[in-house]
Amino acid sequence: MINKRVVVFVSTLSFSQNTTAGYNRIINYAKALAIHSTTVILFSFYGNFNDIKDLEKISDNIYRIKEKIKAKGSYLKFIFSLNRIKKYLKNYNTCFILYPTSKFGADIIFLIIFKIFSSNKIFLEINELRRAYPKNRYPERTLYFKFLRIIKNLIDIFFYKILEYSSSFYNGILVISTNLYSYYSKYNKKILLIPILIDFTEKKNNNLSSVKDSFNIGFFGTVSFRKEGIENILLVIKNLNRKDINTKLFLYGPISNVEYEYFQEWLKKEDMTNKIFYNGILKHDVVLDEMQKMDLLILPRPHNQQTKYGFSTKLAEYLISGVPVLVTDVSDNSKYIQDGINGYIVHDITPAGFEKKIIEILKNYEKTKYKITQEAYNTAKKYFDYRLYAETLNKFLFD
Repeated sequence: MINKRVVVFVSTLSFSQNTTAGYNRIINYAKALAIHSTTVILFSFYGNFNDIKDLEKISDNIYRIKEKIKAKGSYLKFIFSLNRIKKYLKNYNTCFILYPTSKFGADIIFLIIFKIFSSNKIFLEINELRRAYPKNRYPERTLYFKFLRIIKNLIDIFFYKILEYSSSFYNGILVISTNLYSYYSKYNKKILLIPILIDFTEKKNNNLSSVKDSFNIGFFGTVSFRKEGIENILLVIKNLNRKDINTKLFLYGPISNVEYEYFQEWLKKEDMTNKIFYNGILKHDVVLDEMQKMDLLILPRPHNQQTKYGFSTKLAEYLISGVPVLVTDVSDNSKYIQDGINGYIVHDITPAGFEKKIIEILKNYEKTKYKITQEAYNTAKKYFDYRLYAETLNKFLFD
């Protein structure tokens, strides 16, 4: 049953069996809206809407457009399908929210056809991709591919600049960080900051296991050596073990072919195959279980454009895991993490800075871990529970 108020999330993300940070953020938005009896429909570039039978219920008041397995998607199908759902919802109080990704062609088409030409109520969710995507790709190894990458980056930057200016055409903007709020306020005066979100129906571990033969550090997210600062942590693990501090690193998440090859070569060269492990992509329902096997969870993001404007959604999951968290002083991290109170924060984002901090953590780990993880959980509950933003989000979209 569709209620009087409807929000349609439009994205080039797939909403079928998706475990990305973007998908989880949209789902938490949807849950917040659904609390106030707003119907939410997730519309993917890879879906196809013809009639009500194409709506698949996810939970109360939340639906998604059915997607064919391994569907490639096309711009033409995307336009016609969106137009059909717009006509179907013409008697409802409907607004659309565009969640952008790197497929900026779909974003431009959506804005021109469904806003500029037909005045629909359309909002934009801004993430750090809009400020930094072309700049944070991993460098190519050969001169020819480096040249092609430079040309593609220049083209992407041009289109991203167009998208940046076009944000003034939307009815409003949603952002995840204070830096994005400050930057995009000059383009659109109706703007709402909603930080990283978490669903507190997730379980929490209150029984932390003691450190045994090794101190296990976990990273969960996109395994990107440049954007996420993984390279620094590889060096730290190597240095700690050279000093007979038995430390292991476990990496979970997607990784590009180029970076995976680099990673494997580095492990063999430095003889670290028994200390650093890449364990692939996990299903969402087992992520927390894997986190709770760690002694420390880490977000080693360096200073760059993407980390300046982004805010890692993984932090919210870390904070409710029952495992101490170590983050760098980028974006909004220091607004929520107090060093030694509800987590640990590194200001010197270098291998030496990380090494010094981890040794400091190890000295008092058993004495402080319970208090720190309790404070971390309380912080997440106070700031990141999606229910906190249910009323604000509904009013922003419909008032």
